[in-house]
Amino acid sequence: MRAERWLMPLILAGGLVGQNVALGQTQDEAEERYRRLSARIEELVASQALQQQQIAGLERGLRELSNQISRNNTSAATQESLRHLGEQIQKVDEARVADNKRVFEAIEELQRAIRSAMLYPPKPPPGRTSTTPEPSGPMEGYEYVVQKNDTLSGIVQNYRQNGIKVTSKSIMDANPNVKWEALRVGQKIFIPKPKP
Repeated sequence: MRAERWLMPLILAGGLVGQNVALGQTQDEAEERYRRLSARIEELVASQALQQQQIAGLERGLRELSNQISRNNTSAATQESLRHLGEQIQKVDEARVADNKRVFEAIEELQRAIRSAMLYPPKPPPGRTSTTPEPSGPMEGYEYVVQKNDTLSGIVQNYRQNGIKVTSKSIMDANPNVKWEALRVGQKIFIPKPKP
């Protein structure tokens, strides 16, 4: 029994040592597990930070894409506006061409009217004297616009070179109020058509 008494504390002490050893192992295992979990948590935190950066990059890309789509829609709207403007310009140009045609037609009609009016003499000026003979019926002829350095003899010579045989006297008779020694540029003179 004495041996048992002495053994008993040793057995108990051995059991405690075993428990301590077991506790020590458990503590070491717990610390190891803690280190592994801490490392895993750090990995997860780093991974989460990386994911946050990727999400932020995707958000920037989405905003840029959205802005591009807006610009493209604006660009499409601008292209539509330009197309509409082009159509309006084309309509204005067509109207301009039509107006030009009407102007040319009016000018041609005016030219015909002037040619027709040139066949008849102008009304006698108010200062006509009774000694100047009145032309019998309407006179046919041409309207001449005085140019720089023109003279009566030069005008007569010009018409004769073109096959119209006029005389200085017939022109002077048709234009009694013209001062032949002081012709003015732009002044109009009636040239009577010679009688056959």
